[in-house]
Amino acid sequence: MTDTIPKEPIDVAILYSIPSPYQENLFELVGNREGINLHVYYCKERPADRDWNIDSGEYSYESLPGVTIHSQYLNPSIVRRVADKQPDVVIVGGYSHPTMQLGIVTARTLGLPVILWSESHDRDWSNREGGVSTKLKNRLLPLLIKQCSGFLVPGGLQRQYLERRGAATNSIFRGTHACNVEQFYVAARQSERAETHDRYGITEDIVLTFVGRLIEEKGLSELIDAAASVSTEHGDVGFVIAGSGSYEDELRRRCETHGLTNVYFPGFVHREQLPPLYGASDVFVFPSRGDPWGVVVNEAMACELPVITTDAVGAGYDLVNDGVNGAIVPPNDADALAEAITEVVTSDYVDMGRRSSQIIEKWTHEHAADSVVDAVRWSVDSPDLAGSPNQAH
Repeated sequence: MTDTIPKEPIDVAILYSIPSPYQENLFELVGNREGINLHVYYCKERPADRDWNIDSGEYSYESLPGVTIHSQYLNPSIVRRVADKQPDVVIVGGYSHPTMQLGIVTARTLGLPVILWSESHDRDWSNREGGVSTKLKNRLLPLLIKQCSGFLVPGGLQRQYLERRGAATNSIFRGTHACNVEQFYVAARQSERAETHDRYGITEDIVLTFVGRLIEEKGLSELIDAAASVSTEHGDVGFVIAGSGSYEDELRRRCETHGLTNVYFPGFVHREQLPPLYGASDVFVFPSRGDPWGVVVNEAMACELPVITTDAVGAGYDLVNDGVNGAIVPPNDADALAEAITEVVTSDYVDMGRRSSQIIEKWTHEHAADSVVDAVRWSVDSPDLAGSPNQAH
């Protein structure tokens, strides 16, 4: 009898921009998978424009030293790291950052397979504008795609984006963005709605909540204008805009102009405090003019909230069914947003929230880890970049 020779673990290097609470659990799960040796390289130790509490998981990682050259931040040490480690697969989180480009060039020069983790889609506000940078990207991206053995994307819009530029459908693995569904659900159910309302001074019966950075691209001007329209006929509706950012003063001025007293700004809310906020809300609204995904949509749905968002939000495409568990509206359209809000709050929004909970059940970190591992094994098993074995996923 011949003993079976065990396969060597696959060495995986991930090059990612910054530590993120949205990916910590994912990296930990991937790193703990049997047959996977994971090491994550971060371009920066922590984000400069985020107030996140980062609780790094149990996986191997390091923050690379960096330099600023002509206003561009670069991590030249990625060349030595990849060359010395010679991983079996290099996963690169995007292609616009100079360090990511350097990582791709280094890996391909050494003959290492590259998996591109791409979050771009054609409905994003920057791509809709069709400026010089977008046109240049559309010319260069097909060339980059030919150098990649596989692709990781959050959802359907990103898959379409890559397919239109030459990526083979069977090389694209979907579902990288998730949240701890059960944890959010349980924590929201255990929270006290009245207590949260008292904390933020909310007096209205129906509460719509936004969570995110307070920047112009999030469509918050449209939300304030829609709130003004809705409030003229529905005085029992309140709006919570949770987050911090440079646009807060403008939003407050806009509320004063409209004479709104039912819009609340609790500031930045840490992740452990989000479930009580979702649990004290009735509808989640995310009117962004363009977002690669929007994990806050996952979180709100895990807490049984219907979602109103725009067709420029990646998560909306995969997770929100218009009229079933929320509404999809065009970006930059306060009238359409107001109409959607009115329609949802005057319907059975509790049932819509239950539908959200059912839809989000499968969008877990475990599923996301499956996608990453499947992409890794696909790239290792592929005989070359031009042709890959026919696998379904």
